Amino acid sequence: MNYTQNLEFVNSALEKIEKDLIERRRPVLVMLGATPTNVPQGTPGADARPLTHGTGGPAARAGDPPSTNRGSESSQIEKFQWESRRAAVLEEGGIKYYGGVDGSSEVLLFGNAFPAIIQAELDKYREKAVESRKAVPVVLGGVSGRLSAAPRGSVGYSWRFDCGGLSLFLHRSPCDSIPVCKIVLGFHAVDQIEPGALVKWVKNWLGKFKVSIEREHIRRLDLQITAACDMEPYAAAGTSGRYITYQQKKRTDEEAGRVQTITWGNHESPISFKIYDKTTELFNGGDVAKFDAITSRFSEKPGGEWLGHLTRFEFSLTRDFLKKFEINTFEDFEEKRLALVNYLTFNWFRLTQETPDRENKHQSRALTSKIWERVQTMFQRVFVSPLATFARVKKEVSALLTEAKVEQTFLILAGYYSRLLAHSIIKEGPAPGEKSVSETVARFTEAYRDFFPKKAFQRLVKKTLDKVKDFLSEKRARTIPAELLEVPF
Repeated sequence: MNYTQNLEFVNSALEKIEKDLIERRRPVLVMLGATPTNVPQGTPGADARPLTHGTGGPAARAGDPPSTNRGSESSQIEKFQWESRRAAVLEEGGIKYYGGVDGSSEVLLFGNAFPAIIQAELDKYREKAVESRKAVPVVLGGVSGRLSAAPRGSVGYSWRFDCGGLSLFLHRSPCDSIPVCKIVLGFHAVDQIEPGALVKWVKNWLGKFKVSIEREHIRRLDLQITAACDMEPYAAAGTSGRYITYQQKKRTDEEAGRVQTITWGNHESPISFKIYDKTTELFNGGDVAKFDAITSRFSEKPGGEWLGHLTRFEFSLTRDFLKKFEINTFEDFEEKRLALVNYLTFNWFRLTQETPDRENKHQSRALTSKIWERVQTMFQRVFVSPLATFARVKKEVSALLTEAKVEQTFLILAGYYSRLLAHSIIKEGPAPGEKSVSETVARFTEAYRDFFPKKAFQRLVKKTLDKVKDFLSEKRARTIPAELLEVPF
């Protein structure tokens, strides 16, 4: 990839980040009742068109295309405040962590169908979305969001409505065995509001369209702990067989000689468990709002920056397993969650001090490792009580992208690209005539000098050199000639 292509790639990444920052925050504010009286120009939802029926809004003109004006830099930036419930940061053995229900969880709602007149309106917007190949901004039941056709793989669902960090898949012809709505919770929703409250909100929203919910099922439930620690000792235990589990199927994913993910089971298993490098996932994801929401928890001061190691421990439970615990709703989960996580972390899976004696079927005699005992405590503390899991916080978010967010975006990108540069330098080594890796780093980063702000560019160079140094000290860079290993850091 040449320098021009690099800049094009960075620009496209920034556009995606800006879109996420602007479009995802606005619906969350609407859900929480923080809609401003005067919506600033360019705010997502300001150009959305309400359905005629059930919302009290004006009908969109038949041939009127959806507006996508995002406003100008001179648009007034309005700020909002609201109370949200975010998982509290706890500490165990000197390691900070938090946890809760993960955003990829799904809930099925069973009830009657949408009225025919509403379905007709939904179909009109669905057709526009198919023609334009992108979601159409609309207001449904007083909530701004984007409507599109349900993607492939969502058999039977006709419409997809994204709002407030939720994805709602709506069915045209529900029955006793087919849900009228599938809720995919999404990170930006469960990070601010309890899952049970989100489901209640969706049920109330459906009620505006005369859809009555008779029952609900949790289809998929992901329980996670995110800890500020390196996953290397856990990866070492997992790859060397020092574990006991009812799910023997294991997969290990590596990148640049480092284990990134260890998974027991798969998406189809009743239970699956994985330990993975959350830092890498956040850097690769490109969602700055998510990156900030997670890493800012571990900062030493409010609004500060934290870029250390993050490790995620995550159990994924399907409907087949949840039925055994008689967990159908989040009310059921609240009552039984401590018993559930105790079963998962003490019986179903644990890391051990030594490799279990599987040949003689004496696995149960293997002692639990100290690092896993710490994880067991983490899960117990997070899921023992709602008071321990959530803490009320005040948060202020701008409806539009501010200069501070732009600067933070560049700093995050600098950290991400430093890793890519370090891998390229380690792989290719210095070019002919270059006396040190420092010269190589300078050459690789030159294309970014004018593009990045000064602070971000300095970080890019420093972090790249630090990462190259780490690789060299761990003897992973064997392709670099010995005479070039003396790097003036």
